[in-house]
Amino acid sequence: MTDENDGEELDCYETDSDGTASDTIDGLVQDCMETVADPCLKPCCAPVTVKQLLLRAPNASDTVQLAELANNSNVAIQTSNMPHPYSRSDAMDWIATANESRDDRCAYVIILRPESDNKSSGNGSDEVIGACSYGQPSAGYDGFEIGCWLGESHWGHGHAAEACHALIDHIFVRTLARSVWATCRVTNARGRRVIEKCGFQFRENAMVHSVALNGMQPVERFVLDRGSWESLKAWGRDDV
Repeated sequence: MTDENDGEELDCYETDSDGTASDTIDGLVQDCMETVADPCLKPCCAPVTVKQLLLRAPNASDTVQLAELANNSNVAIQTSNMPHPYSRSDAMDWIATANESRDDRCAYVIILRPESDNKSSGNGSDEVIGACSYGQPSAGYDGFEIGCWLGESHWGHGHAAEACHALIDHIFVRTLARSVWATCRVTNARGRRVIEKCGFQFRENAMVHSVALNGMQPVERFVLDRGSWESLKAWGRDDV
């Protein structure tokens, strides 16, 4: 995904022990619609907790870890907005922007929960492994677009797919969005696998500007509409 992404493989749709979807989708959507007085899109930036991860707003204590993870050309070239080299000053600027009061975007750091089976940072602080966000897509598209990136040392463990899955569910449950978009460079095979396993369908080819590469790069755009998401949740699919 071009808004800061690397991907890995993980089953995206979980079920309860009886094989049914873990939430009643119609009820969740109805609750959302009943609590939103204004039908226009407005992100809900509440923290999101999933099996292995916590998505929360970034703060100053995350600066060093973010800078160390992001200062990697293998990460930066798969994104649209990440500069390279990436300094602590860049991390501080991103954190400040992420915490601005806005009605069109939510940004999170991705924390590896201590109770997961993975090795913790061991220093008593949250272990930051990357960042993700969702916001208004490009002109001409409705809904939201998600973006996600992980530090290279955390690739291959399913965390990108888990984070993206959590964002997708959060968007469709907490907002009235009809669709969610994702974008990745044509050379980003990992990112494409995450996107496809989360139920997205290819929509089109496009060009976007890459800050790290200082030029336009070819990308693929994918979309997941609300109806497809509801079906996937209801089916309890564990193979997408």
